[in-house]
Amino acid sequence: MKISKSKLRRIILEELDIVRYILERKKSDPRWRAWDEPDPKPKRKRRKRKKRTAAPLIIAATPKRSKQLNRQLQYLFIRKNEAGIRENFIIIDDIRHILYVFEPNHFKELKSFPVITGENSGDEVKFNYIDWMKEKGLYEKWSDMKTNIENSQRVVAQLKTFADTQRGRSVGGKLAKKHKAIFMKKHKAYKKYVSDQFDRYLSERAAAGAKITPAGEYTISSIEAHPEDKFNYGIGIFSLKAGADDPAGKYQTWAIHGSGNPGRVKVMKKAQYYLDRGIYNIAPILIKKPSYGCVNLLNKNIKILAGLVRPGSQVYVLPEDGTINKVGSFESFVDRISKWTGQCFDKVSDFFTFD
Repeated sequence: MKISKSKLRRIILEELDIVRYILERKKSDPRWRAWDEPDPKPKRKRRKRKKRTAAPLIIAATPKRSKQLNRQLQYLFIRKNEAGIRENFIIIDDIRHILYVFEPNHFKELKSFPVITGENSGDEVKFNYIDWMKEKGLYEKWSDMKTNIENSQRVVAQLKTFADTQRGRSVGGKLAKKHKAIFMKKHKAYKKYVSDQFDRYLSERAAAGAKITPAGEYTISSIEAHPEDKFNYGIGIFSLKAGADDPAGKYQTWAIHGSGNPGRVKVMKKAQYYLDRGIYNIAPILIKKPSYGCVNLLNKNIKILAGLVRPGSQVYVLPEDGTINKVGSFESFVDRISKWTGQCFDKVSDFFTFD
């Protein structure tokens, strides 16, 4: 069948009109677009945010205790009687910035805490507070003020006991109040004087580069809870004396205490996080916020430490040169044995003595 050119042309134009119509319908109708074309701006799915955790330290695995600490423990265990270890004691690893607490029988580790130590390196403090006061001519005034306060405190205590008696109720109470007011005034002036001089001492010590945590053997002389200066000392101070069982030892210008300094607290919390997960190379974190020489702990760790040790407990600070502390001597051992036998004899004699 032959088709004329005009008819063929008309058919092609009709087909093109149909195709054009379909294309226009697709552009206007969203149902066609949903099948053939994707959305120009597809909606992104909201992902759940993961909880942020501290990034792990990229450091080499280190053993729990250093070789220096193990050598010190072996030395103390062999000479336990000479060293006079009869209760929980502390060893501070100044290089690793970790404080360890051990029990006296089998030297089992009870606790370990991250600590901040002195900024400058060294094992001996040559810039002593008492020597500095003597050099500046302030020691006599300080000792006179201290003696005067102790005498006033003794007088107030005696007047209080006198006021409790029947004879001294009328007069003793008034005198006790009067002397207490005098004592508080003296005590306030003494505290201000000591605080000012100690700040001056710290500034000169820092200028001399003497922010050192000294190595050696010490004894906890007293534990003060809730000091007034909570920013620098936190919630507790463990004062120290030189030597073992020596309450009359040389006065130390450094101590173990807490901290309220936000910068120090932040680095200690970070170090505690890693220490709890078995990472013991925490010194790079803690050296960012050094101290003037004191050993700083977190306040929560101070509470734990106060329950583990007491006045009379020994503290050993390891030297930075890798050696150990040689503690105890034969003479001190004989003195302790004689003192201990004397106490035992007194207890036995008291037991068998009858009134």
